[in-house]
Formats: sequence, C-alpha cells, structure tokens
Amino acid sequence: MSNIFHPTEEEFKDFVKYIEHIEKQNVHIASGICKIIPPPYWSPRPSKKSRTYHDVDKYMIEGPMYVSL
Repeated sequence: MSNIFHPTEEEFKDFVKYIEHIEKQNVHIASGICKIIPPPYWSPRPSKKSRTYHDVDKYMIEGPMYVSL
C-alpha cells in the first residue's frame, strides 16, 4: 500500500472527508505518516503575517518539536 496520495480536485474540496478516506485504508497504522500531493490548481491561502509562502526558504523554526516514543 502506498503512502502517497494524489486527490482529485473534487476529493480535495472536502479535505476532512479525504483524510477520513485515508484513515479507513489504515495507512497511518503501518508508518504513522503519509504524503498528500494536492491537485495542480491548489495553492495555500496567504499568510496573515507580512511573509508569504514565496519566501519559505527564509523561515526559521525557532523551537522544533521533539517526540519520544
């Protein structure tokens, strides 16, 4: 089973429903992660801050999250 998903435009309109569809396939059980590649038309909504997604290389993650299992 592949952990990479390519939703159609119609599937991507209801993202919560699409996640539920993925969860029913139990992909998250095997690896804990999956990749969702959005349809070509999709772009993230603009940031409320002065930065945009075009300067993503300049972002600094000041406090990364660590998880111990």
